[in-house]
Amino acid sequence: MSLFRMFAAAGIAALTMISAAGPSIAGPASGGYNWSGFYVGAVGSAGMFTVNEEDYWCFNACNAPTLQDWDASIGAQAGINWQNGNLVIGLVGDFNTGFSQEERVLFNTDPDGVIWKGEWNWYATVRAKAGMAVGNALVFATGGIAIVDVDYSARNFNNGSPPCSLVGDDCASVSDTKVGAALGAGAEFPLSDSITASFEYLYIGLPWDKDRYSTSTSTGTDDYVSWTTDAHLARIALDWHFH
Repeated sequence: MSLFRMFAAAGIAALTMISAAGPSIAGPASGGYNWSGFYVGAVGSAGMFTVNEEDYWCFNACNAPTLQDWDASIGAQAGINWQNGNLVIGLVGDFNTGFSQEERVLFNTDPDGVIWKGEWNWYATVRAKAGMAVGNALVFATGGIAIVDVDYSARNFNNGSPPCSLVGDDCASVSDTKVGAALGAGAEFPLSDSITASFEYLYIGLPWDKDRYSTSTSTGTDDYVSWTTDAHLARIALDWHFH
């Protein structure tokens, strides 16, 4: 929680100071900052990462937990804007480090239980942006796709065997690259003629995934575990613009 509050407080403070200083930034002849052109930058994100899990037939656990906690990531982004009057449209892509949640749930007999885990190894987004320039500020909405490298697993740990081996281990897992939705909104302000700062809310949601349990016997089971994951993020970015 402290990471999220730190990012949010820093963003609000920075944008307040930038907004106050904004009129001194040189802009196009029509007034205001010139948002057209390419840009590259760095981005930091913090927020709530959630892993929803379900054991369909209760083969290993009827009490599959929802893993939810604050997490943070860093990344890089690049984009391009086109401006026509006060209307600004653009495209942006970013690549970021990921998030991870894990929880051990014990059965009635200790130490028998299941390790539930959901992880985004990395995530990237490709999004359209549309906004209105008001003085030196740009207020925008954004939407597109998220590409996420995921690892999900539910593994019985009573025998201490490796993840999802078929030697005394009951488990289900998914390891793949998934495509989901990315939606958000934010505001951006110039720090100088070529550097801007932005504060943005971004939601990323991935579709439902499942895997059938592999068991310690070769016959297996018709039970499966399912996962859905999402993230609600506050993001701060610094961008260098090439007008």
